[in-house]
Amino acid sequence: MGSALKLEVFAQSAAVASATWMTSEQIEAARQAAFEEGYASGWQDSTDQLNTGRRSADEAFEASLQGLAFTHEEVRRELMTALHPLIMAMTTAILPTIARHGLPGMVADLIAENAGGMIAEPLLLTCHPDDQDILETKLEGLALPPLRVVAEPALASGQISRQWPDHACSVDLARLLDATRHAVETFFEARNEENSDD
Repeated sequence: MGSALKLEVFAQSAAVASATWMTSEQIEAARQAAFEEGYASGWQDSTDQLNTGRRSADEAFEASLQGLAFTHEEVRRELMTALHPLIMAMTTAILPTIARHGLPGMVADLIAENAGGMIAEPLLLTCHPDDQDILETKLEGLALPPLRVVAEPALASGQISRQWPDHACSVDLARLLDATRHAVETFFEARNEENSDD
């Protein structure tokens, strides 16, 4: 005869028999807890990503500001370096010429300043021999008290001394120009020291 027929066994296994079944309330509570956990996790991920984006933006902004500050300092340094020879040339070449042509005006101002205390004797102006002709020419058309221009080789070019019988005053353009040159040189030396410290 043939083979034996095997029938399927429908008895519950021990694992299935001991399993606990959840009620619909328990299923809803578990589903709600899973939703809350997923929502909190998503919120945390979003916050972390936002903070990371802000940090990246802050770092990029800070790097840009540092680059801008460096560029500004570099431009300022180059500008000061380029201006140094120009300003030094002005103080050594142009300012003496300007001062020399402005000298008669300074003398006229000095004389007018003390005009109230003048006496009948002429005012005595002493200057370097190179300045005598230009002084006499420039002072010729001005309304001034009687004066006399006298050359004095001991005075430097650009120096003038005026004397009333009881007053004396002097103008030293050479010293003024030297002081100006020194001030300009000191300014640029200080800038160079600042730049070398950076």
